Amino acid sequence: MVDQNGGTPGTPTLEVAITAPGDGQAVAQDAPISFTGTAALSNGAGISETQLVWTSDKDGDIGVGFGFTRSGLSVGEHTITLTATGPEGQQRSAQTHLTVRPSGTGMVVRIETPAGQRFHPYDLIDLRGSAVAPDGTPVTNPLAFEWRSNLETDPGPVLGDSPHIQPGGLTPGLHTITLTVTAPDGNGGTVVGRASIEVMVDFVNTGLDLQILAPFAGYQLVQGQELTCNGSVGQSGGGSFDQIVWTSSIDGEIGTSETCVVPYLSLGTHRITMTAIASNGEKGAVST
Repeated sequence: MVDQNGGTPGTPTLEVAITAPGDGQAVAQDAPISFTGTAALSNGAGISETQLVWTSDKDGDIGVGFGFTRSGLSVGEHTITLTATGPEGQQRSAQTHLTVRPSGTGMVVRIETPAGQRFHPYDLIDLRGSAVAPDGTPVTNPLAFEWRSNLETDPGPVLGDSPHIQPGGLTPGLHTITLTVTAPDGNGGTVVGRASIEVMVDFVNTGLDLQILAPFAGYQLVQGQELTCNGSVGQSGGGSFDQIVWTSSIDGEIGTSETCVVPYLSLGTHRITMTAIASNGEKGAVST
């Protein structure tokens, strides 16, 4: 038997509320929107933020957790639902309504990746976006897309140039990741559109010492030229490594040893990451 709370009789009840955005709020498509909510069990027990899922009836999953800021939703009327799941499977939801209006530039830049997610520095973050120019034409040139993080300074803020990237080795902290898209304006010039999401990268304390010796930050090569990746891996107290993987934020896996030669990379700015897994299970990553 399942009761109206979504659990079995006698389980603690859930109370869920959305505190922002306010019901009926209207925002421009490129304007950041704060999403905040609460969820509590009647017995006072806590709820994991991963068990709070935000959805839009137009865009599907848009975020996770008690709160985050994002833009890049579809233009139009949205019913926003916050659903919380308790430790015994009980569920409760709350809803609000949001209107997303066209941006002042006429560009529509979408980020499909849900906001509010938490990652480790060694995780690859799956970032997906799309854009439509003011004349209604989808933007298809990969180099028109540029992803940046406000926390990345070394090797640099650019995470990759493509509608879909998977950067790794990000700095611990709360990142605002912005997708900027440049497209023709139909009059011989260009128009720029932006969207952003927040994600959290947690600090992980490991005994690993990873260094990328090549390529160095800012290294440039001509398309078709080979790229040599060279790194060093170490662990306090010694120890061996079971796996070393090199990845490009644009092209995915490009090598599987301390030194590898990559015959080809796509055009654009790549974030190159070396990820290592030690024999004791410790993981680490470093990027250039």
